[in-house]
Amino acid sequence: MVFWEPLDPAFCGLRSLLEEEGFRVISGSQTSGPLSAQGAHAVVTSRPELIPWFRTSCPGIPILVALNAPAVSEVVDAMRAGAADVVAAADGIEAAAARIRELTRSRKEREEQLRLQDDLARAYRFDGVVGSSPAMREVLRIASIVAPTDATILLTGESGTGKELVARSIHLQSRRAAGPLVVLHCGAVPETLLETELFGHEKGAYTHAVTTRPGKFEQASGGTLFLDEVGDMSPRMQVKLLRVLQERVVERV
Repeated sequence: MVFWEPLDPAFCGLRSLLEEEGFRVISGSQTSGPLSAQGAHAVVTSRPELIPWFRTSCPGIPILVALNAPAVSEVVDAMRAGAADVVAAADGIEAAAARIRELTRSRKEREEQLRLQDDLARAYRFDGVVGSSPAMREVLRIASIVAPTDATILLTGESGTGKELVARSIHLQSRRAAGPLVVLHCGAVPETLLETELFGHEKGAYTHAVTTRPGKFEQASGGTLFLDEVGDMSPRMQVKLLRVLQERVVERV
């Protein structure tokens, strides 16, 4: 925890007290960048005119103004400018230290809350997926890890358990989210047509191939291809699919 000051001489013992309590205290001349980047959890200053600068340079960090004998107008002005609180020398440095402890605790709790919210948002951002069992939470946890990667992912489960919903959510969380999500239900395509559906064909490749046609792999370029019921493919087609997945190269029929 880092605190920034210059302080009024009336608070000269505050820094030592904070350091005795385990705080790391640095002055403005010791900073080399934004206070937030250095782990600061609070700012202590006796110069209210610096409040706007602090609010701009380290937004969200609470500012405690420490004044020797502040007038009511000074307190009001400081609070209006964005100070979290104003302490007076007459209250004693122990009271100032107690207020600093409170502000830093609140700041750290807020940071932890935001971190947890961010973790949950990344881990459980699966629209339409319903399930709270330990097994389902583990599926979503693993899916959130692999989503940002370019790995080939195998989803297994009984029909109707939501594999396509999970695939769609993985796509939306990936770097390819702006690209298309192409879905092919392999079990619904006759074996004789599956190869051209997957890989496309060149003009004249067979009797009715009057034009060149891209397959699902090419259509999904820059996005995600979801192959449903891939286990329904014949062993011959699975071998061809495996080669594409390994080599990352598609050859049209």
